[in-house]
Amino acid sequence: MHADAAAETARRAAQPARQTFIIGFQTGHEMNWLPQVMRVLRDELKTIQVMISSDYSPDLAQAVARGSLDLAFLRVEPGYDLGYNMAPTSCSRSRICRLSDGCAVCSRR
Repeated sequence: MHADAAAETARRAAQPARQTFIIGFQTGHEMNWLPQVMRVLRDELKTIQVMISSDYSPDLAQAVARGSLDLAFLRVEPGYDLGYNMAPTSCSRSRICRLSDGCAVCSRR
């Protein structure tokens, strides 16, 4: 057991650190968007670690504004100075919100 853990630790240390890309989804909409997001990010997946978060729209907006999410799928929330992009969807309440112009998902729409 300890030898396996040591080997795993050595393997991870030998690999370059990957940047974490954190995506937030409105609770209940994760499976609507996640497959599409992963397809868009497919080329970057070798160099990034993707983390997923689910929450209510106002909380996602706050997390994007704080910088703790890189991208969030949410409704337009008043009181936050965020750049919103419309995502093609059958649900008119879902939106794609981008934190920065460098977002891989937003730039490939």
